[in-house]
Formats: sequence, structure tokens, C-alpha cells
Amino acid sequence: MVANYIISIGFILFGSWWLYRAYAPRYRSQIAKSWPTTTAEILESNTKEDQLRTSTGNVSVAFVPTVRYSYKVNGQQYEGNRITFATIGFDFITASNIREQFLEGNQTSVSYNPDNPAESVLRPAATAGMFSRIPGFFMLIIGLVLLYFVII
Repeated sequence: MVANYIISIGFILFGSWWLYRAYAPRYRSQIAKSWPTTTAEILESNTKEDQLRTSTGNVSVAFVPTVRYSYKVNGQQYEGNRITFATIGFDFITASNIREQFLEGNQTSVSYNPDNPAESVLRPAATAGMFSRIPGFFMLIIGLVLLYFVII
């Protein structure tokens, strides 16, 4: 009986954690869409190779575009490195195409937090790489249904 409570609470906690991981970057992205923008100069643009494990256990290689840029707000110089609020690995060609959007020496628009100008993002509306909400809802509902049947 106690094991059933623990299992159902585990599902509820894991589902809640997953939902947080899915909604937090989306929330930050929504807020950043209304941030003021300024011009940034790209200082460095690379593609980092990263290994990840797929759901079937296979090891795969992913390529993560990275960028470093500088911008000015009210005469103060800042540096940033955030493209989006999520980190995602791509195949080499897609990562290279993203990197080519931010070539060294080019200028681009950057959104910055007016309350903390050191916080910035190049593409605030992008949602690629963010956790899906579906697994979180699924796990939460399973946990609540299990808890319901344990209580009854």
C-alpha cells in the first residue's frame, strides 16, 4: 500500500518537474519578445560537437551552434552568448546553417532585459530544443489516477 503511494507521488513529481522544464523556457521566451532591442556585433561563432544518448540507448553526435556577441545599452558594453532559451543539438549541416547566420564581424539584432541589460538573447521567439509538454502532462495524469485508485 505504501509502495503505491510512493509510485504515484513519484509520477506526480516527475510529471511536475517535466512540465516545469517545458514551460520555464517558453515563459522566458514570451517575456523576452517584449524586451527592447539593440545592435550586436558577433565576436565569435562556432559549432560544438556533443554526444548524446537516444531513447533507444544509441550514442549519437549532435552539433550545437555557439556564438559570442557584444552590444551596448546606455553607453555600457555587454557580452552575451545566448541564441535562444533552449540548447539543442542539430545535424552538422543545420548547425552550420545556423552558425552562418552569425558570422564573426556581422551585426544582428539582440533583445536585452531592460531590468538587467547583461541578460540578452538573439532569437527570443525560437522554441526549437525546448522540452515537449506532452510527457509531463502524461506522467502527471498517471500519477493522479494512481493516487486516486490508491486512496479509494
